Amino acid sequence: MNRRRMAAAIAAAVMAGVILAPTGAERTYADGAAPATRIEVMGKALTPGEVPLVDHGRVLVPLRAVTEAFGANVQWDAKTSTVSVRKWSVTVRFKAFSSAAVVDRAYPGGANRSTDKLDVPMKLRGNRAYVPLRYLAAQFGYAADWHDGTVFIASPLSKQKHDTLNTGDLAKAREIAVLLGYDAQYAIKPMTAGNVGEADGITMLFPEGEALRFIRIAGDLVEQVEIVDDHAVVTWGARLSGTTADQLRSFMNRKWTGGVGEAPRAGGDYIYYNSGIFGETGWTEYGIVDAEGAFTQTGYRHYGFGETDTETGTLEIAKKGEKRTDAAGS
Repeated sequence: MNRRRMAAAIAAAVMAGVILAPTGAERTYADGAAPATRIEVMGKALTPGEVPLVDHGRVLVPLRAVTEAFGANVQWDAKTSTVSVRKWSVTVRFKAFSSAAVVDRAYPGGANRSTDKLDVPMKLRGNRAYVPLRYLAAQFGYAADWHDGTVFIASPLSKQKHDTLNTGDLAKAREIAVLLGYDAQYAIKPMTAGNVGEADGITMLFPEGEALRFIRIAGDLVEQVEIVDDHAVVTWGARLSGTTADQLRSFMNRKWTGGVGEAPRAGGDYIYYNSGIFGETGWTEYGIVDAEGAFTQTGYRHYGFGETDTETGTLEIAKKGEKRTDAAGS
């Protein structure tokens, strides 16, 4: 995350009153407990034959079964005894009996490769590869836990935030989605924003009734972000030119350039949220964008040196009377 986006993220967190805990911070992890006999990934139990191992007090899990359960792609290279696990913009490579893992991460503007030391090496048992539970979960942004005979790979959010995001109040769910979006994964090749002005901030547009999908505009870059397994994932990107008003009109009329990925569905109003920091001041702005791209402000808050100096309208990412349509059971 670049410094400008970090600043905007902090502003959004302060304005919305929602701070997310680091991955796994709201869960406990017990090494060296009695051997577990069951593995659960995002609330779903694996088949009874898929059980963990314990090596020097560390829990190792069957790699293919676990990673495929959370949607990763797994490839085995028999010549080098190396397994590659890829999900979104992250690829992790483990080599049999090696205490090192190689991690490649793609991000806007480039990529990064690192080599990490493992507490215990990858092991081969029968026709399965086993890797450290906590390390594997962390690389893809999941939480790891082990108690009552069960190993868990679960959401990085607390149960309260998970429930709010997926089935709760629309405005509060959007606040959580916005914060997740500042540390998004990429299902497409990441694009780099150009012409980013600090005074413009970052704009989020939520389709009416939805919290699990939104549009993010920064500089000349527009992206669609979808919430998957409580992670923000960029699934589409393109370019918009002109002022913020020009960009809103262009987006609503589908007049973008250089699209990558599946373009967002059009129709209905979008709920507008813009935030940023400029020097010692910051702001959050709320509004509605109609089908033609016309913007109507519904709320605004400005602060300087940590104190609010202007506050008008309704300060929530929702319009009056709006009903949620994307919650489970809706």
